[in-house]
Amino acid sequence: MDDKTLLLRAVSRSYLFNVFSEAEVERLLECASVEKFARGERVFAEGDPPDKFYLVLDGTIRVTQSIPHKTECSLAELGDGETIGEMSFLDRFPRSATAVAVGDTQLLAFDFAAFDELLSRDQDLALKWFWLFGRSLAQRLREANERIKELVQSLPSAAPLPTA
Repeated sequence: MDDKTLLLRAVSRSYLFNVFSEAEVERLLECASVEKFARGERVFAEGDPPDKFYLVLDGTIRVTQSIPHKTECSLAELGDGETIGEMSFLDRFPRSATAVAVGDTQLLAFDFAAFDELLSRDQDLALKWFWLFGRSLAQRLREANERIKELVQSLPSAAPLPTA
């Protein structure tokens, strides 16, 4: 099996790409390249200007954020088929967290400029992409809300949260 076929299979297993046709995935892959990171190597740092978002092909990425009076707070560990850096794709603000390879990791890096160009040329692909993207971010927001709730409830002086 050639590299292109392996890449198509890996991307198609991702929750963010699994509804695209093979032809659509091939077009999306035109904007991407495989990048390899060794254990402990930083993919990007909090505050960096954004230029890419990533799909984890193989390995694990730890996402952390700095917190005053603490070295760092681990937000997530993301593995095969998950994406990182996509929030900056939407808003183009500096990175809000740091991403580091937990072990040897391969990422599929999507260049913002090339991706923007593709989506501007293919409105159907753009509509599908942003619909899926919105669903993905909504799911991450729900997960973050649950983590916040758990953290607040674990505080010694925490009062019960009001229910809706």
